[in-house]
Amino acid sequence: MVSLPTFSGDAEPVIDLASFKSTRLPAMSLRGRPRHHVSSHRYKGEFVAAIPLRWLQPACAESGKVLAVALAIWFQFKRCQGRPFKLTTRLLKRFSVGRKASYAALTKLETLGLITVLRQTGKTPIITVKLAEG
Repeated sequence: MVSLPTFSGDAEPVIDLASFKSTRLPAMSLRGRPRHHVSSHRYKGEFVAAIPLRWLQPACAESGKVLAVALAIWFQFKRCQGRPFKLTTRLLKRFSVGRKASYAALTKLETLGLITVLRQTGKTPIITVKLAEG
């Protein structure tokens, strides 16, 4: 608690701002009970960048691992700054997708018109994300 200086005559009160510390009061809910304090530090992990709903909705309507593969593709698409990229099994594992399940999901995403896939025998596929114009 900071005590304010007393007035004596015509002297101006002086407050040393360097030693002034604000006290943090707990946030109160509508019922008068203190809420839990939300930590001020930020999560340092990786995030999937914002996805256009027009691009994601067709994948949401499909069954199986199509949505998980679509999220993995968008994650890598943003990391590669929009350039075509290789879809590795390591990335698919991070999204809990097996290699064989990814084949069907890639075919489905390609027929939906969300991506183009360059397949090469014995190599990982190269993905190009197709964004709707306008």
